[in-house]
Amino acid sequence: MTDSPKHVIWRDVEPAPLFDLGERATYKALTGKTAQIMRVEMKAGVHFPNPDDPAELETHPNEQISTVLSGRMRIVIDGVERVVGPGETIAIPPGAPHVAEFLEDTEMLEVFVPPIM
Repeated sequence: MTDSPKHVIWRDVEPAPLFDLGERATYKALTGKTAQIMRVEMKAGVHFPNPDDPAELETHPNEQISTVLSGRMRIVIDGVERVVGPGETIAIPPGAPHVAEFLEDTEMLEVFVPPIM
């Protein structure tokens, strides 16, 4: 027997706050058996993972692939800085330390394997 397919209409999914960032960072997620896709909205000026310490790095065992739909973010992965804008995608290897600053209100799709939340 196979798992049932899952179907999401993003506009019908209520956004949830991303960690303790409240309305400054929200997400909607579809989680499958081995992967997760999130539609994330970040307000301009947010530093992730820690808005109080822009130098704090995030690491996790998941592979992460992020596609910016609108807006721009500055991301530093393993010491390499890039600015990523609409239509651009960045892959973050498992365990790679990274931090992001959102230069504009930004909407993106993020895929995590395995699921992160």
